[in-house]
This record gives sequence, C-alpha cells and structure tokens, in this order.
Amino acid sequence: MISQVKILDRDGEIKRVIKSKELNEDFEKKEELASYRMSQKRSNKESKIIVCEWCGSRARVFCRNAKYCQPPEKRCATLARISKTNEKQKAQRKKRKCRKCKKAFKPVRSQQYCHNPCTSPTSSK
Repeated sequence: MISQVKILDRDGEIKRVIKSKELNEDFEKKEELASYRMSQKRSNKESKIIVCEWCGSRARVFCRNAKYCQPPEKRCATLARISKTNEKQKAQRKKRKCRKCKKAFKPVRSQQYCHNPCTSPTSSK
C-alpha cells in the first residue's frame, strides 16, 4: 500500500496532498495497462512447440532457437549446462597410472590409486 504524498512549493508550503487511496487506484490502473501491453507483445511474437532436450516434455516457447522448456521449477537449461560442463571436464582429465598396480585410470582431483583395494600402499596383492 502506498502512503499519502505531500506536494510542496518552493517555499516549503504544502501545495497539495494526494491521498493513499487515489495513489493506489492510479498505480493499479498503470499496472494493469503495463501487464496488458506485455501480454500483447508476447502474443504478437511467433511461438513454436518444442520437445525439451533435457526432460522430454513438450513446451511452447517464444525464442526461435530454444532447446529446453522454460518453467523455472524445472531448471532444464541449467541442469543441461551443468551436465555439459561436467562431461567436458571429464574428457579433459588425463589418464594416470596407479601407484600400486600400474593400471591406467582417470583420476578425480589428486587421486593416486585406481580403486579401493589399491588405495593403501601397504596392502598386499
């Protein structure tokens, strides 16, 4: 709710007081007009129906090169981007040889041994 506004002249004298009810009504009218204009802009845009590459659901989109559905609760575009970066990072990892058994493996961070039985240098074969 918007509170009342006092309009002052140069000398600081109150010229006019606008009541909160009047301000709220004016604000609501302008807000309705703005939302109507936005809906008109959106309806004038060309839309197409796509199949989301991440979740497989059908969705109406207004962007011509959209690949993912747009509801914010699904986050398909974000999840797909994270998945792609993870795959890229895995592909960039260089193979190492296990310190104990000398088998090649792709390490995670500073991993030195290929799997659980090889983790301890004191464990026997």
